[in-house]
Amino acid sequence: MNIFQAEGEAFAKPNVTKIPNTQISTYGSSLTLVCEVYGQYSIRWYKVGLDEDLMTDEEIVSKKNVNSLTFVIPRATEKDDGIYVCEIQRFIVKYIANNTIVVKSQEGEEPSFSEFNASSEIRLKENDHVSVSYSVSGIPSPNITWFITKNGLPSKQIALCPSNVSHCKLSSWRNEETTKKLFRVLKVEYPADDDITYTSQATNDLGKANKSFTIRVYSEC
Repeated sequence: MNIFQAEGEAFAKPNVTKIPNTQISTYGSSLTLVCEVYGQYSIRWYKVGLDEDLMTDEEIVSKKNVNSLTFVIPRATEKDDGIYVCEIQRFIVKYIANNTIVVKSQEGEEPSFSEFNASSEIRLKENDHVSVSYSVSGIPSPNITWFITKNGLPSKQIALCPSNVSHCKLSSWRNEETTKKLFRVLKVEYPADDDITYTSQATNDLGKANKSFTIRVYSEC
């Protein structure tokens, strides 16, 4: 058991973090479990169902009276799945507290589009709009990036939907909205929006997948 002396709260609760903070990890990936507490406590990591402390080369590190103990799973397998507990103790007042974190891993999957509700070419009248629903799967969860291309010029990124957040971030562009399920072109003009190609790219550690559609705009004049 590792013990580090420091000032701090008399009845603290440890804070636990999993890095990367994904719900499901892929086999072979590295996981880091960090336990932090403010104050004079012993700290240990153990796994539910095992009778002994987890072995780790890391030692307690103290910074501004915040003490941390790190446990690393270098290559996750099915045997590493389970509930991990960080327990702290203060012997003077016979105080014990803990916090838990769940580790679950499985085989990885390359990204794929289970839905992409757009044909390869969409004809629109000037001032029309278009909405494309889509769905992406993969393990670990893919990042989604949207690009725009016009007249054969290099593509430009217009939106990013990171796997670890629920929303998408649009670049400074004038005419699009997107979520992780729906992409919208708000209003098309002729000839500015004629022959524009939009591409959605899903990527994770195992690969990538792309889906595209091209807009053709015609004027009523």
